[in-house]
Amino acid sequence: MREIVILLTGCMLMVYTGCILNPSGPGLVDIPESDAHLMALMIERGAVTPDDWPHVLPAMLGDAKTLSEQSMSTPAPVIDIQFDDLPAYPAEPVAGDATSISDLPAGSKAYFLSSSTGNDSNAGDSPATAWKRLSKLNSVLLGPGDRVYLKRGDIWTGEQLHLNGDGTQEHPVLLLSYGSGGRPHIDVGNQKRGIGVIIESPSHWEIWDLHVSDAKLGLYLRYMKQYGNEDVTVRNCLFEDMADFDSNPGMYDYEYAFNSGIWLGGSVEETRYDDPGYQQDLASGRWVVLTGLTISHCTFENNAMGFGTNWYYLGEDMHHVKDLHIHDCRFTRPTAGALALNYIDTAVIERVKIHSRADMEEFFQWGSAGSILFSCQDILFDSCEFSEVGMMPWKSGDGCGIDIDGRNRRITLQNSVFHDNASAGILMLSTSAVNEAYGIDHPITFNRDIHIKNNVFYNNG
Repeated sequence: MREIVILLTGCMLMVYTGCILNPSGPGLVDIPESDAHLMALMIERGAVTPDDWPHVLPAMLGDAKTLSEQSMSTPAPVIDIQFDDLPAYPAEPVAGDATSISDLPAGSKAYFLSSSTGNDSNAGDSPATAWKRLSKLNSVLLGPGDRVYLKRGDIWTGEQLHLNGDGTQEHPVLLLSYGSGGRPHIDVGNQKRGIGVIIESPSHWEIWDLHVSDAKLGLYLRYMKQYGNEDVTVRNCLFEDMADFDSNPGMYDYEYAFNSGIWLGGSVEETRYDDPGYQQDLASGRWVVLTGLTISHCTFENNAMGFGTNWYYLGEDMHHVKDLHIHDCRFTRPTAGALALNYIDTAVIERVKIHSRADMEEFFQWGSAGSILFSCQDILFDSCEFSEVGMMPWKSGDGCGIDIDGRNRRITLQNSVFHDNASAGILMLSTSAVNEAYGIDHPITFNRDIHIKNNVFYNNG
């Protein structure tokens, strides 16, 4: 008899190799040796009912009725998540003005803001002549090589930083800090509608050293029917206290829903799955909003979601983000999902630690998870920890380390630890996708080619 802590529905092929299973807690499923290929099956409320299984299960399994189970009894190492060092920081002023920035490209401008020493009547072009309010940048169109410096140790209360403009591959736009002390801090004070930083359709940007708190969104990468953008990097930032439960996208013009540290979204053109040219547009990358997003060395504390992306409402397989890399980040106390990965083509998630159950009695009614994936492909999780995700017993679903939520392809989970989650270490299900308005008329969205190898599971619910 083998105890399995993976909850699975709607998976066409799953390869499960070299993992340590040390489960404890209620609700485990004992799988006879002869039925080990089925793993454990869970019916998610609102997805597939028990009456559906005689019809769904044969289609779900197809010809993939056996799994590779190599070295199931060989102990795998307990993984110690060690973060890599932060890359070198761009140059700062050394003599009190922008001309002393050693690597400022010729013709580029630097802007300085300080809530403690700035004055809006200043020129804003040096630490000594810094502006005070963030809104001074609202009318500035930033260009290649331009830099915005916020003073370390300062706090802006109830303000928003709204930025426009693009860089180039050689000379990105940089949002940085200067001086001494802690990260520059934007405390929004409005978890219903407040946004700390909005960047309109960013392409070739780097964002360093931000601290944003008490908002609906900390950093909003906003793309309004803008495609073909490239290379955005977010490093060494802190996003905290964005945990409000108001998640109705209609209240926010269908641009976003969940409170998130970083949100990538906006608006895209409505398309139908059965429109002429739909498949051709997908193959050409016509609908890719951003290629190349890196999030590294960031901390997300007490947010509904740490990083999320979504557009409302999409046809199938319409991937709007390509080449995502999240590494060396820490997520604590998420109330919905530390990572909400929707409509992403190609991602590497490595050395990410998700832990610490939120200090609250309620979670999102439809479930919380360390990471949620929907309609993604070619995603790798490597050397991560998923732990202490919470749920409301008998009131909410999920409560799992990872929720592979439908229409995902070629997902690999390896060298990671899943422990002390309220529910399963990994949940896989087929999410209903009927949407006649967008030409989607089939109810089950299966996951395909899921690889789980060399992981450690223990103390999951």
